[in-house]
Amino acid sequence: MILSTPLTPEQQRQSQFNYCCYTGINGISYMCLGETVIVLLAVRLSMPDWAVAAISSMIFFGFALLPLGKWMTARVGGARCQAGFWVARNIVAVGVASSVLWIRMGFRGVAVACVLGGAFLFYGFRAAGVVMSIPLIGEISNERTRGHFIGLGQRLFNSAAAISLVAVSALMYFLDSVWTLFGIILFGAVCGVTASRFLSRIDESENLRQNARHPLKNDVPELFRSSPFRRMILGRICTNLCLLMTTSISLLALKRGYGISDYEALRFSLIMYVTKSLVSTLCSRLAERMSSRTALQIFFCCSAAAAPLWLLAPSHYSFWHALLLFVLLGIGDCGAEIGKGIYFLQCVPRHLQTSASVVASLLDGALTGLLAIGLNALLLKGGEGLAARFGGGTPLANYQGYYWLALPFLLLAFLGVSCQCRLPRFRKETHA
Repeated sequence: MILSTPLTPEQQRQSQFNYCCYTGINGISYMCLGETVIVLLAVRLSMPDWAVAAISSMIFFGFALLPLGKWMTARVGGARCQAGFWVARNIVAVGVASSVLWIRMGFRGVAVACVLGGAFLFYGFRAAGVVMSIPLIGEISNERTRGHFIGLGQRLFNSAAAISLVAVSALMYFLDSVWTLFGIILFGAVCGVTASRFLSRIDESENLRQNARHPLKNDVPELFRSSPFRRMILGRICTNLCLLMTTSISLLALKRGYGISDYEALRFSLIMYVTKSLVSTLCSRLAERMSSRTALQIFFCCSAAAAPLWLLAPSHYSFWHALLLFVLLGIGDCGAEIGKGIYFLQCVPRHLQTSASVVASLLDGALTGLLAIGLNALLLKGGEGLAARFGGGTPLANYQGYYWLALPFLLLAFLGVSCQCRLPRFRKETHA
């Protein structure tokens, strides 16, 4: 409900309860129909490598729909906007699952379109839904309780997601079939729609709707006159590209290069997820104590280490090699998100942060998605050619060929991250 006055303490407590219920159920839902499960479904359906790699790119390309969330918030408020898009994204997830039926009827092209189009809308509706999520948290909490409330929400989501991933892994161990993945996605969609009902019960003041009505065109010129902001966009694109060229391709290489089971692949996703949970505090402190640019460079190197690790990979599957790989990817992924957030908050003046968040997410998300789709498809094809010529054409050699070709691009991306301003100099410019 949208109120004309600020929320009372009782209204805040009730809204926090509904938000926590949403967060916990959403954690269960996300692990049932997130990127890992969709990628495993695509691999099970024997979709081409370029299509499987494109799924992860949709996480960023989906930000193209972010302005739709701002437009909707201006009309129905932040809570109802997110609730509506949450229902839509989970309905779309059912469309992704329908690819199993299409491919069984012989319509492979339709199945690929369902997976890629569904992944784009799934992540696009998420981006549109959460456009005002941080201001919404500010509405239902105060400065005294905000830190505890955000921490509680994170713990609920992480705990529910971890339990969900363990359950999914166990289910795939005992019932390893494409129909199990089909059922898991349907269950996740039901949980997601259920979570949205709690979102719709959250109260908020008129402030969110008024802020969403503020036109971006008034702030965009000032943002792009800022050199730190322009460099931040470049750095974020390069960081996101690194993540897409390492994390998503590594799961694909592990699955197809070694031919491991879905259960084993899910186990490494769980390892990566647990690593991110365990190192989040350490990454935060590291990013706060040194220049955020330096922290981003360190975390970039953790993710980029996947390239030499794959080039040195043993010819037969090794659990310990894969463990090292996914622990480093977990550290790099977690640290990159924290580093990008800290750099943004210190790079953009407070009065421009709402507009800057929309513009930055739209630009770096959409551009990263487009670049990654084209680049990964090109490098995967080139990797197959290298493998056929020098590596014997084995499945693992295909992905090693990919990483030989990816090395120059990762180096260029590292230089792009290094172009960002040093934090101390930025502070001086901000206060000036």
